Amino acid sequence: MPARVVTSVLTCPEWLDLGCALTADHDRLRLTGQAADDSVALDVAAADAAVQRLADTLVAETRFADMPLYRLTGIDTGKGDISGSLGITQFAAYALTLDVLEGELCDALTAGVAPVPGSLPLRDRYLPDFASVLGLPDRLCAGGALALCAFARPADPYRGPADYVLLIQERSGSVVNAARQLAVIPKGFHQPLTDFRGDARIAATLRREMEEELSAARTRTTQ
Repeated sequence: MPARVVTSVLTCPEWLDLGCALTADHDRLRLTGQAADDSVALDVAAADAAVQRLADTLVAETRFADMPLYRLTGIDTGKGDISGSLGITQFAAYALTLDVLEGELCDALTAGVAPVPGSLPLRDRYLPDFASVLGLPDRLCAGGALALCAFARPADPYRGPADYVLLIQERSGSVVNAARQLAVIPKGFHQPLTDFRGDARIAATLRREMEEELSAARTRTTQ
């Protein structure tokens, strides 16, 4: 029987029930300039984890592209509005530091180790307390934008009453992040392509990822 794992999500009242349309008037994340130097002095555990991450990508022949990423440096949300400030970092800076926390947690749960202070050295190093989690300017807060996309379907005499189709995919085994895991479509790193200021809005990443992932899905279907 699968083990039962209790998880939690840290949030604030002003982050909930925004009812925000991702249009230019309401989706107002902005690029405020080049971020500060993201280089950090790694202790032994953090350096070992970074080296292991690189070794795993080489063994699995995973594509690792060190592209620019947005990093969140400030957030100000309210009903019907998402705004905040972004800087620029590099994918490698995130992938070899904060992004290794997921693997550490998965390994601990698989080994039956309780995720408590002292048992997860990387978690203790990078996110030791609430202040470090909420202190956006002082930590590397990067990652992805994702959305649950639902398409309405009319009633069908064979399928039944009207319903919705939810887009879910199994991610490729050759990606660095969440390989072979089930994920919503669209899901992707929030990053610029050519227009660093124009691409700062969340909707820009969601549209790009929707186009890329649905195009890839059509390609797999026709092969």
